[in-house]
Amino acid sequence: MKYFIATVLAVCLLAGSVIVWGAKPYSQAAYRLEFKQGHCSGTAVARNVILTAKHCFPTNEAITFKIGERQAKVQKFVEDGNDHVLVFVNIQFENIAVISKQMPRIGEQVTYTGNPAGLNQLYRIGYISAYLEGQMVIDVNGYSGDSGAGVMNKRGQIVGVISMQFHTESFGMMSGFPLAFTTEQYQDAGVSIK
Repeated sequence: MKYFIATVLAVCLLAGSVIVWGAKPYSQAAYRLEFKQGHCSGTAVARNVILTAKHCFPTNEAITFKIGERQAKVQKFVEDGNDHVLVFVNIQFENIAVISKQMPRIGEQVTYTGNPAGLNQLYRIGYISAYLEGQMVIDVNGYSGDSGAGVMNKRGQIVGVISMQFHTESFGMMSGFPLAFTTEQYQDAGVSIK
């Protein structure tokens, strides 16, 4: 009985430590983006800039949308050509995520907080399975609404963005293309890279 209790405690502590490293600091920089036609996910990467998937904004017209509970107005879009966009908005964020210079290796653990199927801020843990057809394929469950969520390494740095589901005939995983913003685009937005 003592062994059983000790084992359960060890598992709970281990599980808690995994959640803790993933929850700080970037989960507080993850947001739900609400539009009239649906929702996406995004991550604050500068005082007034959200990184998300470009397909969440089908046009480059200035629009108003909700970020969490706040109403935001788009001031500018900066695209990288890989289904990513830096969205400059008229509100400021306290918690900001950092972009990693290094892509994760196959087998590396990653996390993200997204909004699948109307659910709010779901935290997931997955692993980099492959790089196929230019996409970073992540072994993790996901769904529509996760688009734009920042994929984080163990240091809490963004290594990618959820863009789509990678499907075969028998299974599906989440995937995204590498970030392709220029150094000048990051500097103009005030984004930190480490």
